[in-house]
Amino acid sequence: MKIPSPNVAEGHQFQNASLMADLAGSRVITEDELDSTTLGTAIEEILGNENLMAEMSARALKAAKSDASAEIAQHILSLVKLSTAKDRLK
Repeated sequence: MKIPSPNVAEGHQFQNASLMADLAGSRVITEDELDSTTLGTAIEEILGNENLMAEMSARALKAAKSDASAEIAQHILSLVKLSTAKDRLK
């Protein structure tokens, strides 16, 4: 379940939530739509449908990147090394 904030520049949270809905089958509820009834109904639809839960789970696993944290860490280390090298040139 994704509830993107409308208060961010250029609607990035909504775009990301929509992408996750397309790729991984998550549900998007905008803050304008959000109330206890809407949220409760969405949760009940998912929890009350084993086939839907299985499909959402399969899509999420397919979209997941198992080595994402290691890849992010490598990018961070590369940036740190680049920054350190630039500092030495000053």
